[in-house]
Amino acid sequence: MAQPPPAVLLCNDKQLCFIDGVTLLRWRDVAQWPGGGPAYHFARLVMRGPDACAVHTHDFAEIFWIEQGRGVHWANGETRPLNPGVLVLVRPTDTHGFRAVDPAGFVHSNVAFPAAVLDELRERYFSHQAQFYGGAAALPLHHTLSAYRLKRLVEHAERLTRAPKTSLERDRFLLSLFGELEEDPKPVGKLAMAPEWLRRACEGIRQPQHLAGGTRAFARLAAHCAEHVARETRRHLGVTPTDLVTEARMDYAAQQLETSTSEIVEIAAACGIDNLSHFYKLFKRRFGVTPLHYRLRHQAIVRGETSRKTSVTARPRA
Repeated sequence: MAQPPPAVLLCNDKQLCFIDGVTLLRWRDVAQWPGGGPAYHFARLVMRGPDACAVHTHDFAEIFWIEQGRGVHWANGETRPLNPGVLVLVRPTDTHGFRAVDPAGFVHSNVAFPAAVLDELRERYFSHQAQFYGGAAALPLHHTLSAYRLKRLVEHAERLTRAPKTSLERDRFLLSLFGELEEDPKPVGKLAMAPEWLRRACEGIRQPQHLAGGTRAFARLAAHCAEHVARETRRHLGVTPTDLVTEARMDYAAQQLETSTSEIVEIAAACGIDNLSHFYKLFKRRFGVTPLHYRLRHQAIVRGETSRKTSVTARPRA
């Protein structure tokens, strides 16, 4: 069994207590800490050194994520790495602690809230999910967020630092986060077996701000040289980075044709394609119809008009 971190608990770089064993943190006390209130407690800390945070347990729920730096999370007798983008759902029954790996430490943000709130949300919205918030698993649930999702989480959390510590603000944050985690597509097929950096790039390239960058943006998201990315993409997924970028661009174009009034030439430019004829060719290869036909078909469906042709569906990659 892995050894727990030393029994010194730090908060905001101040030693709160010295203990020999496991500290039990109680919600009634945490709610009084700086950044706390009756509904939730929010803190953003820099954890430094091997004594970053002692092993402890608590009678409340906690969600934390890593924004910068690297560390190690000790939980229920096991250790797991903490890297930027890691988000952990800690249950009231978990015993855990931290230590830093980088000399500069790591930036750790957390939201704590009463255990009763977790029970209420589970009963009201997630009763069909046995594994909601980790269920009865041996270890707390870890998620790895993409850079885009981490940025969104940080932005949402910023509101918690300014807003009144009310149940409304707490539930707004929690339901938004839980809903996003529930909808987060799990890797399937070949992608499930691909390296994490490749899965991250495949998700990132579907964000509109990266589409125009094409395969260069894909390699940048993967954090590897273009040659290595191309080789590993073919090896793990059986396609090229160009294929993945094109698919992401066409799916975005289809979404814009359905939901916006932008001109087709504007949509093509947003995808990073200046040649409108080439854009039409790629779109028709993906969906079987031209962009204009696709938009008219969707508008007809919205208006409740009947069509003599079958509905438009994306063609699978060869």
